[in-house]
Amino acid sequence: MEKSAKDCMWHADDRTKDGLLRHPADSPAWKHFDAIHTDFSKDSRNPKLIITSDGFNPFRMMNSTYSIWPVIAIPINLPPWFCMKQPNFILSLLIPGPKSPGKDIDVYLEPLVNELDSLFEKGVRTYDAFKKEHFQLHVVVHSTISDLPGLATLAGVATSGEHGCPKCHLLTCSFWLTKGKKTCYMDHCRFLGPNHRYRTMDKAFFNGKVESRTAPDPLTGDQVNSLTENIHTVFGKDPKGKQTIRKRKRGDPPQIFKRRSIWFKFRYWKDLLQPHNIDAMHIEKNVCDNIMNTLLGIDGKTKDSINSSQDLQLLGIRKDLHPVPVGKDTFDLPPAPYSMNPKLRKLFCQVLKEARLPYGYVSDIRRNVNVKKKKIIGLKSHDCHILSQKKKKNCFH
Repeated sequence: MEKSAKDCMWHADDRTKDGLLRHPADSPAWKHFDAIHTDFSKDSRNPKLIITSDGFNPFRMMNSTYSIWPVIAIPINLPPWFCMKQPNFILSLLIPGPKSPGKDIDVYLEPLVNELDSLFEKGVRTYDAFKKEHFQLHVVVHSTISDLPGLATLAGVATSGEHGCPKCHLLTCSFWLTKGKKTCYMDHCRFLGPNHRYRTMDKAFFNGKVESRTAPDPLTGDQVNSLTENIHTVFGKDPKGKQTIRKRKRGDPPQIFKRRSIWFKFRYWKDLLQPHNIDAMHIEKNVCDNIMNTLLGIDGKTKDSINSSQDLQLLGIRKDLHPVPVGKDTFDLPPAPYSMNPKLRKLFCQVLKEARLPYGYVSDIRRNVNVKKKKIIGLKSHDCHILSQKKKKNCFH
């Protein structure tokens, strides 16, 4: 007990403070909150929590659709090597399936939010086993962590469609791909530095213009609060069994928030610089899998399909990748600059097959590489992280 009590003050007493980002306490979001709420920050024993949630199938069967959502609270005052250990995970809710709770997750979260709000406003009398004294403990939710679909559930923000970027909001640059039947998000050069050479390469990108815009500023907590304060949300199922579909009328501004998040019950929520965080693990794995499947030309999984080539043709860009008709309703797809012939694909798989990495660093990649079929199947998240990084010395021989 004494050691646990001492570890709760590690971020204030034992953390190296050299200006580098080693702990959440080094982040601007942490410092910004402490500067506003000085009553909370003056006692380093007050814990800050991360709330994380995601759906998973507990039955481990692909043919059984079931989505159960655990909601876990993690205190982040602890040292980094101790913070993410399982004994420190607080399972606060277990939302049953068989489907995602959607907007109704706020109904399940309400008891938890009310209790956490009371712990922030009033606190609870607690005994400090390290200092041998009683004190009034207060708790705050620092942020939430989820993947992108989970962000739509937890925060009620649009993560797909015309304005599907939560950071770009109304300034999201998107258009509809006619053949691919999906929304495409472009104009990424505006996120680069002001003097980056890509900004002036007008012929290399689809709009054919020199990019002079800067990256859009994310909405502040006060702006999100004002945009959502008048949104009325009806929870639960319709007694008539009908699904209500709200259509935007002509002239109405696009709706980037589906509902007012229950987290705004905390009076400090609008003061947080980064209230919601994206789990990079999911994004990195999806990007890595798509790159691998495209490089190896895996049927059904590559992004270089006939639909993507026809979309390039409709947009009038990358003429070297336009489909070549060879018959009635049949086309020949020219190879992209990064395409590999069968010999190179086999060599690529052979390199991964013979990779030697530190024990415990990644899983055994050799089991997931089929050199004969030139396929990579079942990579774990840590494997995708390693493959997405720059080449490390002595990793590949």
